[in-house]
Amino acid sequence: DVSTRWNSTYKLLLSTFEYKELLCGFFGQVVQSSSLYLFSNQWNICCEILKVFSDATDQLSGVYYPTCHLVVTHLCNVACIFCEHLNSNEPPLIECIISMKTKWEKYFLNIPEIFLCAIVLDPRLKLDGLGELLTLYFDSLNPITDTCHSSSIILSSVRHSLTEIYTEYNAKYGSQVATQTQHTTSSIITSRLTKAQNLIRDRTKRPRGSSSSNLELENYLTTTFDFSTTDDEDTFDILRWWAQKKQVYPILSLMAKEILAYPVSTVAVEQAFSM
Repeated sequence: DVSTRWNSTYKLLLSTFEYKELLCGFFGQVVQSSSLYLFSNQWNICCEILKVFSDATDQLSGVYYPTCHLVVTHLCNVACIFCEHLNSNEPPLIECIISMKTKWEKYFLNIPEIFLCAIVLDPRLKLDGLGELLTLYFDSLNPITDTCHSSSIILSSVRHSLTEIYTEYNAKYGSQVATQTQHTTSSIITSRLTKAQNLIRDRTKRPRGSSSSNLELENYLTTTFDFSTTDDEDTFDILRWWAQKKQVYPILSLMAKEILAYPVSTVAVEQAFSM
């Protein structure tokens, strides 16, 4: 085994789990120092901790579904498992967890904003859900980091970034989307209008430029969507949801599709977790 390959350690322990009692008994007789081998209960705790990393690796390594909006949830799972077992009565494991957590914070204490924006574009969570996840994440890390992170400041920054991105998309695609929508909904009756009526109609429905207000974004953020009759969380298709909302949010749906397609990492997630 390699000390920095956490997923490899998990697979090693899992593959020998059925021989756990036998191995613990053997090493308990041969090895004098208890710090060099795992007791039965420690074996279980190690598997429970390392499983969180393995699950994150499996899901975030997916290529046939978006993963960008899943990152923060997995970060919270890791932070929670650290916090839970720091209060255990196993000194060797606590020392190990502190070491793992120190390495973790080096890379994941400051979450890239693209992942935060992706959470907001998940209609089940949006800004309120992101705020709850951030509070959970930093509260779980706080016992050993003593770092105070203001969720409200981060949320304000994320909202500002989304507004700027939306403004750019609206400036680039707004006229095109509005023209397509106008043509689709009125192609039948247009032929029946006089030239004067067409002129008035075109002027009153002329697409607005990038200076227009972010009505789509604000409408999305303030609208409560009902997911009580939808499938469970594991089968929710976020890209299909945005495709179905294309007529309501033409600019935002395009923006969401491209942000959600952002890759979690340019290297394998297994390598990203090998610190």
